[in-house]
Amino acid sequence: MKTGSNWKATIAANRKEILLVVPILLSLVLFSFLMRYRGWRSAPLGDWDMLVYYLGADSMLHNGPIMEKGDLSSYQSYQPPGTVYLVLPTVALLKDARLFTLPGDLLVNISTMFLLYLIFRQAFGKGLALAIGIVFGCSRLVFMGLWPIGHPVYVLGMLWFLMQWIRKRSAWWLFGALVIGAFGLYVDLAILPFLFVLPILWIIFRPPLRPIPILLACVAGLLIWAPYLHYESTNSFADLKSILFLKPAPGTGPATPTYCYASLPGEMDSINEVYIPFTGAPGSMDRVVFSEPGFEKYHTLCVLLSNLDRNFDGGYFLSTNPVIAAALWFLFLIGMFLSAGMALVHGEEKIGLLGRLRKIDPKIILGVCLVGSLVLFGIMNPDFLARFSAGGKLHTETRLVVIQLKYYSPLIFSAIILGLYLGLRAPKRPLQDVAPFLVVWIPWLILVIVAERTRSERFFWFWSLQVAVLVFAVYQILEAVSNNVWLKRGAVLIMAVLVFPLSYYLPSINGWIENGYSGKDSSQIQVVDYLHHEMELEGKGSISLGYSLLSTFYGNAQPIDSRMRNGSYFDLILETRWGIRNLDQSRTGIDSADTWRILESDNPSLTSPSPWEGFVPVAVFGRYVVYRLENEKTILCPNASFTCRSNAHSLSGRYNVPKIFNDISLFPFG
Repeated sequence: MKTGSNWKATIAANRKEILLVVPILLSLVLFSFLMRYRGWRSAPLGDWDMLVYYLGADSMLHNGPIMEKGDLSSYQSYQPPGTVYLVLPTVALLKDARLFTLPGDLLVNISTMFLLYLIFRQAFGKGLALAIGIVFGCSRLVFMGLWPIGHPVYVLGMLWFLMQWIRKRSAWWLFGALVIGAFGLYVDLAILPFLFVLPILWIIFRPPLRPIPILLACVAGLLIWAPYLHYESTNSFADLKSILFLKPAPGTGPATPTYCYASLPGEMDSINEVYIPFTGAPGSMDRVVFSEPGFEKYHTLCVLLSNLDRNFDGGYFLSTNPVIAAALWFLFLIGMFLSAGMALVHGEEKIGLLGRLRKIDPKIILGVCLVGSLVLFGIMNPDFLARFSAGGKLHTETRLVVIQLKYYSPLIFSAIILGLYLGLRAPKRPLQDVAPFLVVWIPWLILVIVAERTRSERFFWFWSLQVAVLVFAVYQILEAVSNNVWLKRGAVLIMAVLVFPLSYYLPSINGWIENGYSGKDSSQIQVVDYLHHEMELEGKGSISLGYSLLSTFYGNAQPIDSRMRNGSYFDLILETRWGIRNLDQSRTGIDSADTWRILESDNPSLTSPSPWEGFVPVAVFGRYVVYRLENEKTILCPNASFTCRSNAHSLSGRYNVPKIFNDISLFPFG
């Protein structure tokens, strides 16, 4: 009764805040979802990373075994299968693979927004917390979704529990953090660097450790991980070692070449999310630093410098001008050193120099930053440094790294000076308030050091914390200049506009206007519905269907993962949408017992010669031509129209899908 009264009192005391914050944060998530799922009916089905989880969930729902291994990592090793539990409810309730991720996406992203707000509200108040939530919500928030690459919701969940552990001095909060971390890692090991936050926090704050909560957390973690560990025990833990040590799984071929594209601050190093050296575009190798014998240190330095501005480098989250992206990264860097300065204030008695530094005139500090930056920019000149090298010329690798240093070093130098100075001059706060910003250092440095240059997605889960530090830096700078609330609100608006992914949303908005919200069924769905129609007329619940598709991903994975067979996605849609099982489970996609086959072609036509003897084309849907054995009677559908059959019936393609997603009149421009 007392607990209920406390909750009621808390809600009543914060009612005004709840009525303001909840609608703002929810509206940002829902807007992102509207954009994310715009055109969901016409979206092509080809997310091979998620396919195995859909198949695993469907198998588990039909009394199959618990899923023991996830999708293939970039090292061709199996990841933990935690994502399957996030799609399991949806696969059970819906029968449309295009929406399997929707409820899970919604859950993790709403949780992310509110955890982000709660963590920083407790530390620095609702003004800064709401600003962080708004800027993060205006960025490319939900496009990660359930994609198994590590999601910030688990990191923020851990951080919130760890902050309670520090503040409330109870080991049961540590239990919560460990369980969330165990499940987050079971979804994807990309968030592993954040675990190193735990011992650092304990060393600094010494919150209580109790054997029972820790033991129970270990038991819960083992139960969560049991299926994957069971599978790995039969494989000498080869996949787990491959992922942890960033090396290809045994027997999967050579590692990806260790190229490092010598990018500059805020500069994009990919084209359509493909690393520039791998695109084959003209000049794509001109700025590559190779790991040649004798020059390994330059390659390492190139990787470290290029990783410093990850997520700000005009890639996945920012599609803005490189100069603006570099400016945002510079502010983030100031925020990092600012939090360090605020922590150092607590050691002022031991480090007497700190007290004198904070009394220096701001104009002198700005002058030092300007002069120091100009000196570094001038010294880090390849032509200047070449005068001191043997032969008067720098090696290509050396020259490229020096050019990087020319642009990175002035920004780093100025960020160190300004950040520490602002942190030392800021009002002294309890160290536990600074902790949520201070802990960002640990995973960031680990990622900068160990993340491969070609895998920018290793940093994706880190974006929420980067946004928090960025907004924190801007707030502290403005407070040092003028504590005007409207100035802060204007700064938040500017940051929200700068991180807003307009280039990603414009195609969705245009498609919304032209084709309505949900769009039209993709050619893949039309093929599946056509085949269902034929099987229904014949009274069959199964089909022997072969495939010859242009997609290459399943082909690369097929020798390793038998689930990635030719046509796996079509089989999934047939079974979950209509309950039709494909009897052809051959690895290549083609079997002599096939009675139907699908050909994906750049030039689909009913009049083109059949690639298979005895098969005739009967229908064309986009890039796909449907073939049937010649002795099977059918009527041609050259325009992908079901009405070409005299006894055809209407197919809406809307079975077992919530009405809101099909009734496009509910949406503007529908």
